[in-house]
Amino acid sequence: CNGCIDPTVIDNRGLQEPVELLFPLVQKYQHLFSRADVWAYCAVVAADMAVVENRPQELQFYMHYLGRTDCQGADEKGFGGPQVEMYTNHMTTHEMIQFFDQRFGLNPYEMVILMGVHSAAVAARNNTGFGNRGREDGWVHDAEEYKLSNMYYTSMLSSVWEMEKVENDGPVPDRYQWYFDPDGHGPIMTTSDMSLIIDTEGFIINDSSGGEGLVMCRAHEEAEFEVVDNIIDEQHHHDVDVPVCPMAEQTRGIVQELEQDNTQFLFAFVSVLNKMITNGYDIMHSSPVVVA
Repeated sequence: CNGCIDPTVIDNRGLQEPVELLFPLVQKYQHLFSRADVWAYCAVVAADMAVVENRPQELQFYMHYLGRTDCQGADEKGFGGPQVEMYTNHMTTHEMIQFFDQRFGLNPYEMVILMGVHSAAVAARNNTGFGNRGREDGWVHDAEEYKLSNMYYTSMLSSVWEMEKVENDGPVPDRYQWYFDPDGHGPIMTTSDMSLIIDTEGFIINDSSGGEGLVMCRAHEEAEFEVVDNIIDEQHHHDVDVPVCPMAEQTRGIVQELEQDNTQFLFAFVSVLNKMITNGYDIMHSSPVVVA
């Protein structure tokens, strides 16, 4: 965490509002804490507040380190700074494991835990191109309630997910996402989400218009494949036989384990969140600050 957001990155669209909301806090405590410290602390508080049901009595979120350094090249609010390699929305299982290991030092179990934060998030179609138009749907049912729990894994395992192309306007590119409600309501998943349970290696292609992320395998044996695209007709001569995706051997079992135990997920999430927001800093001699 370096207190900077690159506003030119499409996947960062929608972050302007929270950055603006946090700026008064950044100004108020600028002589005590860096902008990065304020952002990290607010992330910990937000996670703590999102645990509203079935909260284990001993669960406690901590801020384990103060002294982060703000990046160079950003304005006073945190917009700008160096270009950073971003996690993409159509990674394979192997690419996900490699990215989170190299960027944050997370192992596969910790990576799956971190992805569970999507239980407390919504996908805004007008910002990143994912989600359902005009709705605040996310990765779980009732996502707009922002509850941190293991429901992300339940949602992933309990539905017959199918792929659809989402056509967007303006600078936001068309997207491929996974859905199970044919009426365009309810949860969605990106391919990176689905890569926790299916192995899409060798199945992801660009469509005829250059759109990225078309997955040429099905997530479930009962799923249909209804994506219409000229490149499919050309390559498969109008006879599309899309196979069922292989299972993600390194991570699917972790998803199944966490789907059964919300307490395990929550305690592990506290640890993983701390590891992520202290990545790159020496915390050996710091004292934890309890989030009240």
